[in-house]
Amino acid sequence: MGKRTNLCLALSVSLLAACSSTTQAAKPTPTPSPAASAAPRPTVGRLVEPPPTSCPAGPNPQTVSPDFGPGLGQAPVWAVTFSSGARGAILLVQGEVTLGEHGYYQKVLWVIQPSYGHSVHLSGSDSDRAAPLWFQIGDQAPTTAPVLDPSHPGAYPYNPANPDQVFAYYPSYLFIPHAGCYVLEASWPEGHWRIPFAAGGG
Repeated sequence: MGKRTNLCLALSVSLLAACSSTTQAAKPTPTPSPAASAAPRPTVGRLVEPPPTSCPAGPNPQTVSPDFGPGLGQAPVWAVTFSSGARGAILLVQGEVTLGEHGYYQKVLWVIQPSYGHSVHLSGSDSDRAAPLWFQIGDQAPTTAPVLDPSHPGAYPYNPANPDQVFAYYPSYLFIPHAGCYVLEASWPEGHWRIPFAAGGG
């Protein structure tokens, strides 16, 4: 009787141990998320190098409307923020600014002439490295091929002197990776412009 009890007890312990090890083996091992896939957090930095003076020559910004500063481009679309230089447009990244994975954040205001109804496609590139420039229009995700839709401007300005002559406004960021020579382009169904510019710290 005692031997039988001991045998049953030994079998019960073995079964419990087997179940316990099976249960532990069946538990999924947590997989850590790869840190390398996460985009780096933006920091604050300063672009120290000045704009180069050897970039291809191009036009300077021109007065388009008294409602905003000089615009770089031609009808129907202009980029506002650029300065004039001896060889053409300059984009100054001044002071401490946000630095993200696509470069230094630089505010640029895009404007489309009143009553123009077609979409405008933007692009840009680094002349030295042949890399595309990144844009962020309003709160949209950054992209290398943004589109400005006149029926959905990013801001709604009002011109009390002439309510029918209101430009479509698009606040944006243009990301500048480093001081260097760049090209900015805009295209629409009837035309296109391509303008070189120099960028650097100021």
